[in-house]
This record gives sequence, C-alpha cells and structure tokens, in this order.
Amino acid sequence: FYAYDKESGVWEPRQEQEVERAVGDYARARVDEIIAGNPDHADVRDELFVGIGATSISGLRRVLASEISRDAFDRKQRFVHAKNCVIDMNQMPFVVKEFSPSWYSRNRCGVEYVEGATCPRFINELLAPQLDENDRFLLQLWAGQAILGTNVSQTILLMMGEGRTGKGTIARVIEQLVGRQNMHELRTKQLTSRFETGFYQDKSLLFGPDVDTDFMNNDGAHVLKALTGGDYMTGEIKGKTMAHTLKGAFNVLLQSNSRLRLKLGGDQGAWRRRLMVLLFNKPGPERPIPDFDKVLIQEEGPGILNWAIEGARLLLKNLDEVGSFPLSEEQKARVENMIQESDSVRTFLANHVKRSPLPTDVISCDSLFQHYTRFCDVKAWDSRPRGTFIKMAKDIMVEIHRAHWSRKVRVRGMNDGWDDVEGFAGVMLSDMPEAGEATNNEEG
Repeated sequence: FYAYDKESGVWEPRQEQEVERAVGDYARARVDEIIAGNPDHADVRDELFVGIGATSISGLRRVLASEISRDAFDRKQRFVHAKNCVIDMNQMPFVVKEFSPSWYSRNRCGVEYVEGATCPRFINELLAPQLDENDRFLLQLWAGQAILGTNVSQTILLMMGEGRTGKGTIARVIEQLVGRQNMHELRTKQLTSRFETGFYQDKSLLFGPDVDTDFMNNDGAHVLKALTGGDYMTGEIKGKTMAHTLKGAFNVLLQSNSRLRLKLGGDQGAWRRRLMVLLFNKPGPERPIPDFDKVLIQEEGPGILNWAIEGARLLLKNLDEVGSFPLSEEQKARVENMIQESDSVRTFLANHVKRSPLPTDVISCDSLFQHYTRFCDVKAWDSRPRGTFIKMAKDIMVEIHRAHWSRKVRVRGMNDGWDDVEGFAGVMLSDMPEAGEATNNEEG
C-alpha cells in the first residue's frame, strides 16, 4: 500500500498496521455516519463495531492488497523526478512540470533542477584526469539512466582500477544525485537467500562499493541478469505474510580496486550484452580534497543533474534509433577481455592446444600449467591455482579436443630418460603468444 505525498511528489509505502488502522477508522466512521442518518437503529451500533475487529480488518486488508495493481509503478513513462519538479522526457525537447500523483513516482532525486546550471569542477577536476572523452560520454549516459530510475538499457556499470583515483567519489556523487533513499547495497552472495530481494522494494539503484575479485564469481551472481533484464521476480519480506513481486529494472553500479572475475555459467552472451567497464589506472591527485563529493554536490549539484539529464536525453535517443547502449570498440574490448579472463582456462586450451594425429604426442599437466601461467602473464591476467586449473582442464580437454586425462603419459625426462606423469595424449601446444603481442582476438 502507498500514499501520495504532495510535498515531495512521491508515493510512499505504508506499513500493514497503518493500513489496517486506517481501514478500521474508515469503517467505524461510516457506521457512525449511517447511524446518524438512521437514529432508530442506534442500538445496533455497538454490535456493528464488534464486527469491525482485528481479524476482519486484517482479512479485508489482504483482499484489498490482492486487488491492487502493481503495474501502476512500472515506469512506462520517461521522466526524471528532481527535488523540485518533474522533467518530462516523453517529448523532446523535455518539459518541466509540477509534481502529480499521475506520475506514480516512488523515487525522487536528491538535487534540485536549475535551468542552465553547469558543473566545470565535476568534469575538469574529477572526471577528466581519469577518463577520456569516450569514457566520460559513457558515464554521462549511464548517469542519465540512473536518474531515470529504471534500467532502460539492461546494463551494469563496473568501475575498476587503482585506489585513490576518484572511483569512490564519482560513485558517491551519483548516489547523492539519485538520492540515497533510492539506493541499496548489492550483496551477490546473499541473492539466493529468501529475503535479500525484499530489501530492494521501492529502490532504483543497487550499489556494490569496494567489492572483491570474486564478487561476481558465486552462485548468486546470475541473479544480476534477472535484476537488470526486465524479468519479474517473486520474493519475501521479513515480517510480511504475502510475497512481493519485483520487476528487474534496477540500475547496478559496482566499484572495485581489483579486476572482477565472472561466473559465466556458459552464458557469455548475456554478460557481453550487459557489462560496461570504466578503468581508473592513471595516478590520482597528490592532495585529494576531503569529502570532494559533498563539495561538488553543494557547489554544482544542479549542474551535475543537468549533465545527467543530457545523458538521459542522448541515451533515450540512441535506444530509440539503434536499440542498444553506444560503446566504442575499446570499451567493447574491455568487456571481452574480462569475459576471457574469467574463462581463462578454456580460452587457453581452445586457442593454444590442438589435437595431434600422433597418440605419442603428449602434454604433461605440469607443462600444460606452466604454459597456461605464461599465457596469463602475457595477457596480464590473474591465473587460476594449479589444482583448479587441472580440475577444469580435465573436462575442457575432453570437450574441445577429445583428450582424456591420464595418470601415466610418457614424457622425456632428465638424462634422456622417460618418465610416466599425469597428462594428456594426442595433443600438442600451438601458437603461444609472446610478451607484448596483441592478444585480444582469442576465441572462447
């Protein structure tokens, strides 16, 4: 249940107890109204009041809840709910309008709209030292999507790189722009639990601050595809008797000082369509400004909002014309590199091992692992531990090369002798890359 607040223009949630109390007050007021018009029946007033008990009111609330349309809050209209007005982007140029319950908005930005406001410090001091023009454009479009309150492009933004390079400041600026009340922390390891998505009710931005390498390499990570892909999901809220339904149209922002590894689950295409990567690898400022995000919002908040509104306009225009988020070739290559690193064992075995017509051609597990780690060094990737590599290689070598792991393959040992070691027969190494060689065209 929701009630409209005319001061903020937001439909705000109401607790079950509030709703039941309002239903009871309404029912008793109607009884008094009826009795006042029919004084001859005043003797039944107390009897009718008894019927308006907690059990009957709770039952009535559940009936009402089942009749309420959840589609009312499904943002089919394109608008930005600023702190002081609504920016109607259903038409271009956009139109500034007043609050109205007809917008069915649950998410208001944390900054006022001021026509013509700019943000030179935000762009020149925070963004430009780390991001080139293409990456600033990507961030602007994504920020525009964030203030729209719905993930119209079904994408996930990753900001990765060294510490003290501005990632956290940018994230906090966006968080304040969107409105902290509209954000919830994303915890992928909890996404398979019963109640985790219940925290996302009425939120528009899911944020993972300072996440570790394996944040997207666990069983819950696949839920991110549903949370951003427009799927409807059913979950539970602690203390509530009814299940809730969510539409997976959340904006997702992840910030990390590490290179993230994905749990692909054989669905590289879905991650390739969703992920966007910004890298922060240039040196940070010698003397960082304390609480720079708060300084920027205080000094340039309306200008940053205008920058994001322009991003929303450009993104919607591109989606209408092309149907996807515009990415440069370099930005696409970053995503591809991330996918390949996440599946580095398969990438190596598919591209740098081949079948041999001679069963006497063998590769020992030690040799195979040594060449794999060298391959990862050339690509500047983190390699898997030996035990993990061998375990994965046993299945992948059968799948790709029909080569089964053996406890004993004969390899040349020391002093021109022969040793029996674990490995694979009927295969050989091929086309190993050298340091400095371009290696972005590997096949999965």
